[in-house]
Amino acid sequence: MESLIKDLVEIEQWTETAPHPSEFNTESEALSFFMEVMGRALYLLRSGIALAPTDEKVQRGYVKRQAIIAGHMVRITKLYDGFYQHAAKRQLELAGVMMRLIFETDVRLLYLMQVKTPSAFRSYVLTSYRSEKESLTDLNSKAKTRPLIPIEKRIRNAIRKELREDGIRVSELISNRNWKVDGKDVRGMLRVLGRESEYPYTFGSSSRWVHGGWLELKKYHLIKNGRYYMPRLDWGDPDFRVVTPVTWMCLDTLKKYMAWNKSDPDDIVQNITDKLLTVIEEFDDYDEDNRVLELDSP
Repeated sequence: MESLIKDLVEIEQWTETAPHPSEFNTESEALSFFMEVMGRALYLLRSGIALAPTDEKVQRGYVKRQAIIAGHMVRITKLYDGFYQHAAKRQLELAGVMMRLIFETDVRLLYLMQVKTPSAFRSYVLTSYRSEKESLTDLNSKAKTRPLIPIEKRIRNAIRKELREDGIRVSELISNRNWKVDGKDVRGMLRVLGRESEYPYTFGSSSRWVHGGWLELKKYHLIKNGRYYMPRLDWGDPDFRVVTPVTWMCLDTLKKYMAWNKSDPDDIVQNITDKLLTVIEEFDDYDEDNRVLELDSP
């Protein structure tokens, strides 16, 4: 605990002495500094998820519905770790994949924290078994025509075991046709959260990194030469338009998670998170007005 407090104090002091973005002469300098911001953001995410509201929770853990919320926050933290690593290595294409996954997890977490209904959580669990349904359907079909081989038996038994643990009947899974959580896709969840207008700029646009559409291919994986294209094996370079909004979003969600979890009653981590968010907002606002991204241009 003493080590945690010491590190949190260091982050707080660092935010109070952070340079203004106008002090950087090149985009590389500014982006290198923001890697320091991201490193501290990751530490706050890890610290926040490790906090528990009571000693009992520390020893016992969470009941299932609470665990679904906590698990989403852990997933965001791990994905942000990957996002940070790829951004530091100047690998925009891989950072973009992490960004898309972060958006999806973030929206679902905030939705489940807001609706709080048991049916929404059960729907989330049931829809998590979509690929298992397809496997069971295939294995059951094969079992009607021939004995299953050992590996097929192990797969079927493993799926059945997981279903029993989650209180889901095999017949319920096989008959399910709705694979949207609580009947809603990401756009539907954003609508409930009052943020539907964000869809094309967040989840929608970042989907290209996962699915590899033509716009992504021609911009990052190919070089055009007249009517022809050549392979491009270098990486795109992340900039503030990518790293600042994702970092801000993860920290803002951390604050909401800690409020839900009641794990930071004295607002120690929250207050330091607010100070780091102020640094991020300052950079984002300055970049928007002054195009830090173009400082390296001749």
